[in-house]
Amino acid sequence: MRERPGWRRMRLLPALRARVYDGTSVAARNSLVRPPVPLSPTVEPMELMRDQAVIRDDLTGLANEWYFHLIFDFAFTLGDRDIPMTLALFELDGLEAFAERKGRKAREAALKGFGTIFAQVTRQTDVTARYGDYRFACLLMVCNLQGAFVFADRIRAAAEALTAETGLTLSVGLAHYTRDYATREDLLDAAHRALLAAKAAGGNTVKLPDDYEETGIVWEPVGPDPV
Repeated sequence: MRERPGWRRMRLLPALRARVYDGTSVAARNSLVRPPVPLSPTVEPMELMRDQAVIRDDLTGLANEWYFHLIFDFAFTLGDRDIPMTLALFELDGLEAFAERKGRKAREAALKGFGTIFAQVTRQTDVTARYGDYRFACLLMVCNLQGAFVFADRIRAAAEALTAETGLTLSVGLAHYTRDYATREDLLDAAHRALLAAKAAGGNTVKLPDDYEETGIVWEPVGPDPV
């Protein structure tokens, strides 16, 4: 029987599961997971701008929470097809105290600065959004748990200058998809529990949900203590 177009590409996906979050494989992953969609020549520029306004956060330029949940709904169904994914929740430590000292404009500048860092580090295959007021959510596709730790460390390293300037650090909660999660809300709850554990540990660290087995992976963040 003749092989249908696309099957050969899908067979490559399990081989990517063991790959760490490596910048050299970005192009390959993009071609596997997110094929380019040509724009219709009839679409007016103003229509595109309006569409972007619907899905983007005004301050950071990242995806907004509504668009994140829209993609998350679809992506969660891919887990049963053995496509690995990890959900990462980031929270800025000490942002409220920082805003009280420096004012609203400084707070917005800090959020925008961290948003720029997330936009620069994440791949096209990932969805990164401003989540709530001072959190960021990253849905990492074709990314195992070890790769998610590498991603978190890359965010931390890219934010070193901004951390030194503002005193703001990041707490991170990670949850990797397994079939034990019946709904996307279950996976989101696991990432949230991990984030709360990171905050309870003093911030400026990354944690897994309390029901995860010990991974042996240790994150050693660099930066000042949370304000």
